[in-house]
Amino acid sequence: MSGFDLPPHGATKGRKVDIFMIGASKCGTTSLAAWLDALGPISTGSRKEPRYFSNRRFTELPTEKYHQNYDPKCPIWLDASTSYSEVWQERHVRSAARIYTYRPNARILFLVRHPMARMISEWRQFVYLLDANNDTITQNYGVRNLGTFSQDIGRFPGLIENSRFTTALAPFRERFPSDQILVMRMEDLLAGNVQQLMRLGVFLGLDDAALAALTLEHRNPGSIKGRANHLGRLLRRIPGVKRLGARLPLSVKEVIRPLIKRDPNTGLDLDAECIDICRAALQADTRTFLACWGFDPAAYDNWNDFVSN
Repeated sequence: MSGFDLPPHGATKGRKVDIFMIGASKCGTTSLAAWLDALGPISTGSRKEPRYFSNRRFTELPTEKYHQNYDPKCPIWLDASTSYSEVWQERHVRSAARIYTYRPNARILFLVRHPMARMISEWRQFVYLLDANNDTITQNYGVRNLGTFSQDIGRFPGLIENSRFTTALAPFRERFPSDQILVMRMEDLLAGNVQQLMRLGVFLGLDDAALAALTLEHRNPGSIKGRANHLGRLLRRIPGVKRLGARLPLSVKEVIRPLIKRDPNTGLDLDAECIDICRAALQADTRTFLACWGFDPAAYDNWNDFVSN
């Protein structure tokens, strides 16, 4: 998960990354990066999340190798590493300082969504990815063996910590002027909010008419997980499949993971007590953040809508 084994694109001497889409994770960054990359002028790299500036080995990593992630033919380079805004383990602090030193005039793009929806999506990702031998998942997220969502919200602090949007953006606001930072809500992008899309167009210097047609509903390559999980539910009914899957090499498991792992909706027990814990931890921060960036501070007050039983 360090993200730094990058295939070379070509000569990059003298170039630097222009835009950093720093998160938040599970807020539509992959979909938006894929769409922007398809426009032509923007290169989001051979790897969307190189995680260069949040890497603990940052001082050992050559900048030129980082630059090889991007297409030198594209006039704009965009790094969409969501680890740069992760509050857990204070990745946001060291990333903001390093990015500012690297390029003080960089533009910072930050996507958010309802914190409850973000945490649910991230927890489902853990279910999808986690393997008993997958040390990188444990190292990056502190996740080992999953229980139910209600159990894990207390066991894995990153779920809540990375949803503190005010805290996540604070070290960037301390360094970068406000006109170099754009905050957008995932809900507005999904709804095709023209006003917000125009703001994005101005911020990125792209064609407004093209951005007005943006929808993200079918842009995320991860949607294949849903189809694979449906097939997986059928295969897991066959006696012996789980035992066979447990014996496979990790490299093979990565390819067929949806077929041998549990349904990511299993254990999603969102009762009123669980929602109250999340609301108590995050509602004040969320309201402050939304008001600060010109959104309705009550836009994410619908916490009870997520209660499932």
